[in-house]
Amino acid sequence: MKILLILLSFIPILSFAENYMIYNISQDFPMGYENEVLKKNFYINMGTEQGLADGTELYVYRLISRNNPYAQDKQERVHYRVKVGTVKVIHTESNHAIAEATQVFASNSPVFFEVNALMIGDYVDIKVD
Repeated sequence: MKILLILLSFIPILSFAENYMIYNISQDFPMGYENEVLKKNFYINMGTEQGLADGTELYVYRLISRNNPYAQDKQERVHYRVKVGTVKVIHTESNHAIAEATQVFASNSPVFFEVNALMIGDYVDIKVD
């Protein structure tokens, strides 16, 4: 029994994965000035305890769910996890971070998105190349 407890203590906490996502967005209002630069911040439920630091890049994914009418079970839904962009962390705390968009793939993607921007509810994951 003691051996089992010791082995279980070596299982990383990250194996019990949580869904990290954009939970809020703040942005400037356009004032109509020429060459105006609008700021937009994305608030994420992931922070230093999950390994983030200022400058960390994250992929942003959107979950697209569609019903498959040709499946045996007519209620079958197919879930696609499609990359929609990247953000860079500009501020971190223990379990939360603020990021800014670095790329948005949605507008140039062959996959159709109803909203061609990063939005609340999009999932995030650490960018690993």
